[in-house]
Amino acid sequence: NEAHAGRAAACVGGAAALVVTIESPDDLGLVARAVRESGVASFVLGRGSNVLVADEGYDGLVVVLGSFATSIDISVTR
Repeated sequence: NEAHAGRAAACVGGAAALVVTIESPDDLGLVARAVRESGVASFVLGRGSNVLVADEGYDGLVVVLGSFATSIDISVTR
């Protein structure tokens, strides 16, 4: 359990059951695959400035985007 209060700009909120910080696009792909295969509830957290977390916390995985994610380019291949 990790408290959200230090991650959200409002500095309030309960703990998450699981937290992982992603430091590269490759790591993001690995975590996305694991989440998809496991079915665990997940939430992606960027800078946390527009997030409020209930005092009861979050019963799932919070994926924290590290410094690599200051900008993300998405390309679609058909």
